[in-house]
Amino acid sequence: MAFKAKWTPAAVTSIYIFVLFGIFLFAVGRGGYTTITEFKFFCFTLISALYLLALISAIILHRHEIDLRSRWSAVHTFLMLFLLFTAVSAVASPFFPDTLLGFHRKEGLLTVACYLLCFFGVSLFGEIKTIHLKIFTLCTFAFCVFCSVQFLGLNPLGFYPEGLNYYDGNVAYRYEFVGTIGNVDLVGAYLSLAGLVLVGAFVEAKGKDRCFYLIALIVVWATALYIKVAAAVVALFGGTLLLLPLVLIKNTKVRKVCAVILILLILFALLLVYCADIGEGTLHEGHELLHGRWDDHFGTGRLFIWRNVMTLVPERPLFGGGCDTLGQRMTEEFERYDAETGVTYRAVIDAAHNEYLNILVNEGALALFAYSMALLLSFYRFIKTAKRSKTVLIWGCGVAGYAISAFFGIRVCITAPFFFLCWAMMTAAVSRVPSSEKSP
Repeated sequence: MAFKAKWTPAAVTSIYIFVLFGIFLFAVGRGGYTTITEFKFFCFTLISALYLLALISAIILHRHEIDLRSRWSAVHTFLMLFLLFTAVSAVASPFFPDTLLGFHRKEGLLTVACYLLCFFGVSLFGEIKTIHLKIFTLCTFAFCVFCSVQFLGLNPLGFYPEGLNYYDGNVAYRYEFVGTIGNVDLVGAYLSLAGLVLVGAFVEAKGKDRCFYLIALIVVWATALYIKVAAAVVALFGGTLLLLPLVLIKNTKVRKVCAVILILLILFALLLVYCADIGEGTLHEGHELLHGRWDDHFGTGRLFIWRNVMTLVPERPLFGGGCDTLGQRMTEEFERYDAETGVTYRAVIDAAHNEYLNILVNEGALALFAYSMALLLSFYRFIKTAKRSKTVLIWGCGVAGYAISAFFGIRVCITAPFFFLCWAMMTAAVSRVPSSEKSP
C-alpha cells in the first residue's frame, strides 16, 4: 500500500521532469561533440521509454482514481492528429522504413512519437511545482557557467578535439560548439526558452527568490548574447516585448498603454530601416528586403534554403516526403562565405532552418495544420489564464521564446525535448485553472 501511495502518475512524471532537466541536459558521450546527436538521441529515447513504461504501471495501479476529462483539451486532440499525420507520412514515404528512425537529424517517427507521448504524459498527469522551476533554474545556470569556462578558451571535459577550443569554430573545424548541447544554434534555441522562463519567474517571484531568478536571468541572457545567435536575440528581446502587454504586466490600463507604445515602436523601427541603410548585417538586409531586393545570402543563407525547400513542397503537399527526409530529396547545396577566415563553406541542406517549414516539407500540410492549431490554441489559453496562474505564465513564456526562435531553427532531439516538456508543463498548469478562465 505504501508503494502504491507513492508510485502515482504525478510522482513518476515529476521524476521524468527532474531527469530531463538535471541529467539529459548534461549528457554527452565519450565522443564529445562529434557524436553528440547520436548520444542525445539514445538518451532521450531511453528516458522516454522508461518514463512511459513507469507511467503506464502507475496508471494501472491508480486506474480507478483517474479522471482525465477535465485535463483533455483541443490542444491534445490536434497533437494527436499531428502524430497520426506524421505516422501516415512516415509509412507512405518512399524512404520508408528509414523514416522510422530518421536520417542525420534522428527526427524519425520514433522521435516525434517520444515528444508527443511524453507531452501527453506530463500534460495529463503532471503536477507542476515550484521545485521543478528551481531545479530548471539551477541546471540552466550550471550549463551557462560551463559555457563560460569554455569561453575562457578551456576544454575541461575534452568535448573539443585535443588542442582545440571554442574559438577554433569555423576555423579548425566546421560550425561552433559550446556547452553540453553542442551547435551554438541549438544552444541559442535552449537559451531562448530558458531566458523567457526566467523572465516570467522574475516577474512572479518575491523576496529572495526574485534575486535568485535575476542572477540566473542575467547569466542566461549574457550567454545568449555572447554566442551571437541572431535567432536567440530575436526570441529573447522580441518575446519579452511581445509578452509585456499580453501577460507580464498585470494592470489593464498599463498593459494597453504598453501595447500602443510597442506598436508605435515597431512601426517607427520599420520606417527607420526602410529609410536608412544602416551599416551591414541584419539592418542592411532588412532595408533591402523592405525595398523588394532579395538576396539568397540574407539571413546567413536562410532565404536561399527556404526558397529551395519550398520548391519541394508541391511534390508531396499533403504528407510530405517523410520524417527527416529533406536531405535525401534536396539536390541544391548551401554555400556560406566566412569573411573572417576567407573560406566558403558548402553543405547539403538536410533541414529547412525553420521548424514550421520543416514540418511542411517532411510531414506535410496536414501535419503542419494540426501542429499549428495546437500551438495557437495553447497561446490563446496561455493569454487567457496567465494572469490567474503564475505557473502558466512562467512556462508559457518559455514556450513563446522557443516558438519564436523556431522560425529560424532546427527541431532536433537535443533541444526539442525541453520545448515539448515546457509546453506540456504549461498545458498541465492551464488545466488546473477554473474552467471559466480557459477556453476552448
